[in-house]
Amino acid sequence: MFKIDRDLARHELDALPLSEGSRRFASWWLSQIAADGSPLQIEKAKPVPGDLAASTLICEVRAWGTVLCRSSGDVINRALGLDLAGRDMLALVSPAQRAARFSRYGSVGAGGVLFAYRSVTAADGTKFRIQELLLPCPDRRVAMIDKGAALTIGYLDSTQLASGTRLLISQGALNLADEPKFIDFRPSPLMAASA
Repeated sequence: MFKIDRDLARHELDALPLSEGSRRFASWWLSQIAADGSPLQIEKAKPVPGDLAASTLICEVRAWGTVLCRSSGDVINRALGLDLAGRDMLALVSPAQRAARFSRYGSVGAGGVLFAYRSVTAADGTKFRIQELLLPCPDRRVAMIDKGAALTIGYLDSTQLASGTRLLISQGALNLADEPKFIDFRPSPLMAASA
């Protein structure tokens, strides 16, 4: 399980230009972190609110270089036309991007945040951007399949997705639009030890 500096996380998340949905997701996430920076115990934890859960995905970052999607919300599955659960997320991107993506997922699972936009093309040819917020998963009820793995939880926010828009994976639905912003939330002694 990860451990973060909760005050730093709150400050940095407040500073990001988050959409309304992403802001609500970030607030839920912060509410699941105890004062000591670790995830709340199971009996105190609350699930992701239903309207946000439809646009979330939980992934398991495994040491040997795979990122297994453990669950994905209905809005995401409908937009892509496939259920991501059980799939290696890295297999869905070009081989040239896999090492960087794996590193990013691992950094987030250890105690950071990744904030990015995805440029996507809908089946009707419409182009738009989706805001992505990826955080370490605080839900202790999600048991890792691989011992030593890290869990992430992501939220994808777009009004176009909620309207039932279908995305074309072949046109870059899983590509990042620009360099994502990563912020490490781990307490300073841990950051120095891992440097």
